[in-house]
Amino acid sequence: MHIATKPLIISSNISNNEKGSETRPFDNVLETCRFIKEEERKAFEKDYYMSNILAKRQFNYCADVNIYNIKWADGKSSYCHPELPADAFIVNQLMSGKYSIKPNLYGRKFLFRGQSKYYDVCTPGLFRNPKQSYFLKELIQYDELRAVLATHPLVQLFEQGIDLWHDIFRFEVNYGGLAQHYYNKTSFLDLTSDIDTAKFFAVTDYHFDEYTPHTDTSSLGVMYYYELAEPGAFSPQKQQYLSTIGKQPFMRSGNQHGFLLNMDKGANFNEFSQVHKVFFRHDPSISQQIFEESKNGEKYFPSDMLQVQWKRFLKQFEKNPVVSLEAVKINVKDNAVHHETIKSISRKLDNMYGIKVDKDRIPAFDADLMDQYYEDMKNGWWQDVFCKDIHFVSGDGIVYKDMLMQVPKDTRYAHFFTR
Repeated sequence: MHIATKPLIISSNISNNEKGSETRPFDNVLETCRFIKEEERKAFEKDYYMSNILAKRQFNYCADVNIYNIKWADGKSSYCHPELPADAFIVNQLMSGKYSIKPNLYGRKFLFRGQSKYYDVCTPGLFRNPKQSYFLKELIQYDELRAVLATHPLVQLFEQGIDLWHDIFRFEVNYGGLAQHYYNKTSFLDLTSDIDTAKFFAVTDYHFDEYTPHTDTSSLGVMYYYELAEPGAFSPQKQQYLSTIGKQPFMRSGNQHGFLLNMDKGANFNEFSQVHKVFFRHDPSISQQIFEESKNGEKYFPSDMLQVQWKRFLKQFEKNPVVSLEAVKINVKDNAVHHETIKSISRKLDNMYGIKVDKDRIPAFDADLMDQYYEDMKNGWWQDVFCKDIHFVSGDGIVYKDMLMQVPKDTRYAHFFTR
């Protein structure tokens, strides 16, 4: 593991008499983003480790384990490649041995978050009710989602691993991150390496998967930047743990260049030392312009089968709260230290929330969605959508990329792409 270090604070939060403070906000979000990007440029140049050691890395020595790596097995590979497009995704090995398909972080000193309103306490959805201390209802919905995801062909392929030139790539399926991106309450707060994504969220309002331009000029919007400090940016720290969701078998998190901050109950994002906030006034015409440039949100929320499937489940669950036995088994496994059993969890679900456990329920994607999946695979979704911006950074990277593109034609894996 990396040695946990305190972040290199380049500039403190804006004081009350400075532009961008709550008392002297920027006139609009565009001015705000220009200010933040300039701050990022200066912060990157001042960070010698990131701008000179990581960014100019010519070899692949991994100090964590004292070995030389091929580039795609380097845990810092996403920081080192100015030759790749800014919106590229880089195969990056994790400490677990699995691989993350991580947004390009070259030249990046900040991650971003945008909100159309500022809240004194900024905390993940799971903890927004300060009086709530037990979360079985929310967790069982997450467990049901995991049970459904486990039946998806690409999830199964990622978990099994793909043989590319005699190296086995087991890509991480970030179940918690997918839950966060598809309507579940979790302990995660969303961040992004793409400031345009944060800008979209800063000028829109959300109503259960429908975004509309923010037109109320009576309140201020806020753009956050979260400072990355290597080594140790992705090491566990008190009350928080930063991780990558990046590109997944479902496209929403990739389109948003997503990162996740896992937070403890009671923690406040506004109080973290890495966090800086910049306030701005809303301009309805700019909000509309940004909304239209995002194709009314479709750029960041492309329609996919997980979106449709989970909306169906939640709608049905609201009318008739039923979960599968498989979801309960997952919950029991996660709660092994608390000595829970299938019977005890089932009883709590029924007594506390009126949630029934259906032993005959088979968690799976609906047949019409699977029909569409196989049709998409036949029409080249894997090559043209999923793989197109993925990079393996090594001298043989183009060969690995080509082999990944050809996986559907490999007889060992064809059954994940055809019936």
